[in-house]
Amino acid sequence: MLVITREEAQARGLKRYYTGKPCKRGHYSERHLSGPCYACQKEDYYKKIAPREAAKNARKKIDRIEKARVETEAFCKSRNIKFVTRQDALKNGLPRYFDGVKCKHGHLSERFVNTCHCVECGKLRSKQYVQENPEKRKATLDRYATENYEKELIRRQKFVERKLAENPDYWKEQYQKYREKLLQDLDRYEQIKQKAREYASRPDVRERARRRIRFKTRTNPDFRDAVNIKTQLRRRRIRQATPDWLDKTLLVPFYAEAQRLKKETGVKYAVDHYYPLQGETICGLNVPWNLQVITWKENSEKHNRMPEDFYGANHTPPTWEPNKLIILEDNNEKIRYNFG
Repeated sequence: MLVITREEAQARGLKRYYTGKPCKRGHYSERHLSGPCYACQKEDYYKKIAPREAAKNARKKIDRIEKARVETEAFCKSRNIKFVTRQDALKNGLPRYFDGVKCKHGHLSERFVNTCHCVECGKLRSKQYVQENPEKRKATLDRYATENYEKELIRRQKFVERKLAENPDYWKEQYQKYREKLLQDLDRYEQIKQKAREYASRPDVRERARRRIRFKTRTNPDFRDAVNIKTQLRRRRIRQATPDWLDKTLLVPFYAEAQRLKKETGVKYAVDHYYPLQGETICGLNVPWNLQVITWKENSEKHNRMPEDFYGANHTPPTWEPNKLIILEDNNEKIRYNFG
């Protein structure tokens, strides 16, 4: 080290200088322009400051570990996931494992055993792909639904049987949780309902639903028996609600008119009981003056509700006269046909 005065070091723009003389502690070391000896400053750091910083860092580390432990326990409890390492998952043949370590994107989630990739990252990548390639995604779903829908139904049926064997109220609990979550945001709830209606009204979706029902009826005896029982009970209610003195031929024109409207407009029509046969307060009869031809969609929305609840208190009920066609129009500009 070259001997240099403080003034010369300051003139040259240096940060340190060396006088060649020891400090008061006997250190032959450089000095800062501010005054203290470099060796004294280093000695003070290791004796006083370093232990305090080490203790502070140790406390922070303990807090991080405790926070991670609490977060991991809450995650495992909410998802019903067990803490398992990748080695144990490989030995037991599990497709996923959870070791409590976050991925590089900060997700606390399960990982795939084969690739060690985060499951949550995979979901985000899939969502991004669907948004960027909607046509490819739709083509893939349609092809899969056409080629493998029977295998998929069998897989879902086994999944449902396994879940119900473990917990008979599994679906009830799932629906309740989903409904409570949706009711917290009513705007999103209405958006989901509208989107579900639009999706269910698509011709390809309705065709898949019909194929699914036919396949379930053919392969599931319990479902087939339930459908038969429901049909028999419906026929029995109609038979009990039809008076013995009524001429049954007066009911035929209603069904003929529904078929005619379906052929002309392409919209499915149904014969509806204005007062439902199985209402909560009163039960209507299967008579011509209690029948009306409405669209299948309106009939499905009406279900077994009273007309005052569905159409409104100011709605005019349909009238019927033999051999006369009457067209009624309500306040919502919906046209219904009632005739005899």
